[in-house]
Amino acid sequence: MTFQQAARRAQSSALPMGARVIALHQCAEKYSPIGFHATLDYLESTAGPYRSNEAALVAAVAVLRQAHSLWQEELGSYAAERRSAKRAGQRVPRRSDPNPNALTTWHGHQRVAALFAVGRWRRLTGDGHSSSDQERLVRELADLALSSKFSPDDDAALEELRAVLDESASWDLYRQDPAAYFRARSLGRIVHHLRVATREAADA
Repeated sequence: MTFQQAARRAQSSALPMGARVIALHQCAEKYSPIGFHATLDYLESTAGPYRSNEAALVAAVAVLRQAHSLWQEELGSYAAERRSAKRAGQRVPRRSDPNPNALTTWHGHQRVAALFAVGRWRRLTGDGHSSSDQERLVRELADLALSSKFSPDDDAALEELRAVLDESASWDLYRQDPAAYFRARSLGRIVHHLRVATREAADA
């Protein structure tokens, strides 16, 4: 089932509420740039208790459809740019080129969704006294971002941490210590959301 097919089912008043909620979850399986469960929680925080309230469900579908539509537009533009680049001889995109196929940012409300993802992660992780130095630093930076106290010095620390995590989350680490690899990947995603949230705030 495509995203649009699932969205139509989620909006159909002819279907029972349970089936419509499942259809919304199927939409989120195809578009969840901040993570599947975080996306569902974000929809609930934005639209209301969609699992039990029809108006909230319709609103949640609308929020997700709008973001998904913006993503599809970006994908279309990217495909056109790649066709032009290939005709010009650039067969492989540069690693520095933004690629919307790597779905990591909410479309339309980037900063709000990124901050939500950071805040959700922060609540779920708690104080974490036994966590690594890297995770403790991410928590500190998250707290600063969530309290609007993020400074240029904090941005420099975030960039340094991002580089370390990018380097550590390698396939060599995966072969040696899969658990450490997935921890690095998970922290890397939160650092990405922090960058989106703080850069958007700086540009505002």
